[in-house]
Amino acid sequence: MLPTLAGTVSPDGELVLDKPRLYRRYLQTLIGEKVVLILRRPSEIRSLNQNAYYHSVVVASLAQEWGTTDREAHELIKREFGVGSTAALEVGAFELLMERIRGWALTDHNVTIPAPNEVV
Repeated sequence: MLPTLAGTVSPDGELVLDKPRLYRRYLQTLIGEKVVLILRRPSEIRSLNQNAYYHSVVVASLAQEWGTTDREAHELIKREFGVGSTAALEVGAFELLMERIRGWALTDHNVTIPAPNEVV
């Protein structure tokens, strides 16, 4: 799985990573290889609200129904939908995934998961 790294560009144009050790460890696995670096603004990546909804509503609902931990439910969902990391998904792709999960939960598991605007 490819790491998703975040950071800030300093006033002098330097990239200051939030987790530089993770970056260095990953680079060690790529020694001698050509690589491509893609930089983008974090607003393109799924929002913190989407992430909170996913973990506190979607994952928690299914974990409770299945009698598993949240982490186990998260891994089962990722496997079912072929998702390596939800953190790397863009806002629109993340919402499409949530729609697919809600439909699957209802039809395959008889679990109704409220949409984000239905959560109290």
